[in-house]
Amino acid sequence: MSNPEFIIVTAATPDYARQAAVFMPSWIRHSGAKEIIVRTLPDPEKTSRWECQVERNVVVRDVVLDAKRRGLRVAMLDIDCWTLGSLHDAFDGIHPLGVARWPLINCGVQFYDTLLEYDFEGFLNKVVNRVRAALDAYKKGNRIGLVEQKAWEREFHAVGDDVNKLNEDVWNLCVADNRWQQKLNEMKDKVRIVHVKGRGEHKHQDWRIRTAYEVFGDRIKPDV
Repeated sequence: MSNPEFIIVTAATPDYARQAAVFMPSWIRHSGAKEIIVRTLPDPEKTSRWECQVERNVVVRDVVLDAKRRGLRVAMLDIDCWTLGSLHDAFDGIHPLGVARWPLINCGVQFYDTLLEYDFEGFLNKVVNRVRAALDAYKKGNRIGLVEQKAWEREFHAVGDDVNKLNEDVWNLCVADNRWQQKLNEMKDKVRIVHVKGRGEHKHQDWRIRTAYEVFGDRIKPDV
């Protein structure tokens, strides 16, 4: 089989619910995924952002292990991503793991080639435990996402030879506001995943979405 089947998984808190209507139609339209799995995380207003981030990593682990049993590869996307083309090429049949940013890891886009022989359970258990320990030591402040990212980086770097280091501009395009429109225009015929974001340094998500609509048009608009 030239293009073995894969699934997409995403996990988001209720305050990100509106994102699904904006971004997920492009997954159905372009990604080539056999299934899309959406898991709702706990409401951070009722628990904590810390607990939500830990649960997010548990979801990734559990879905990847279940997919391995089913003979399906896995693409993990943050919910605020558009897909502009097939994601099949992210799986090269050589590397069991894939990320689209290196050496700094953006853990919002990940690929797991579960058709390969690899200790996915061992790797992902280490990730979950490291993220939980790192966030448990932190637990406050507004840099929880960065703490999680650094925990992922340590585990990916420890198995660097097993990681397919994909082109960030193609597989996880996400740049600051002052470069956003220029980069979208530059990559519009090549990009597979556009990662909008809307917090931290990316404070103007509505503007970023409108600008992307101008560049990509009906390819990403949800109501076509």
